[in-house]
Amino acid sequence: MDKISEISTALFGYNRQQVSQLVEHRDQKIKELENQLLQMQQKIKTLEKDLSYYQSIEAALKDGLVDARKTGNEIISHSQEQADQLLERTNEQVIQFKENLAHYSQELADTGLDLKDRLKTMQSQMIEMMEEQVQYLKAQDFERVYPDKQVDRFLNQVDYYREEDRLSVITKEVRPNKDPLTQDEKATLQRLVQEVIKNETEHLKQEDDKLLHFKQG
Repeated sequence: MDKISEISTALFGYNRQQVSQLVEHRDQKIKELENQLLQMQQKIKTLEKDLSYYQSIEAALKDGLVDARKTGNEIISHSQEQADQLLERTNEQVIQFKENLAHYSQELADTGLDLKDRLKTMQSQMIEMMEEQVQYLKAQDFERVYPDKQVDRFLNQVDYYREEDRLSVITKEVRPNKDPLTQDEKATLQRLVQEVIKNETEHLKQEDDKLLHFKQG
């Protein structure tokens, strides 16, 4: 309720106390309004400063946006050129890679076929050489090279020498004057030994010639 309606009348006019209170209340209200007005003015100044700041930012953003669009268009254009160049180089590299791959694959296949043929040739040569070795071994007459009679005589001679040495050590007796082998038998034995050595030498030479021929092939 308004303060004015609360003022009562007296016999000779208004109540002074109430009037004073009303005046004080009015002054206080005015001060509050003035303070509020001052605060509002300060806020307005602050808002004006903020507005100016944001307006400058807005202008800068607009300029920046324009520049960004321009720069973006330039970047896109440049990137498109680079992308086209990269795509072209990539296609060229792919084509070259395919050609190289086909070339190397053909070389590899040719090399593999050549190696296969060489291995087959080597296999045939080895089989032939082994068959020759088998035939050579089958054709050997070991009875003729090493006759039992001569071998037995040779072994008997060895046993005789061993027995003679043993007896000479134990009894110190004189060895028998009997010669277990005649001069002809010694000559025959020497001839057999030389023939064996000759056969072995020829056999080794044939083996070396075959191995050399195999390596050259």
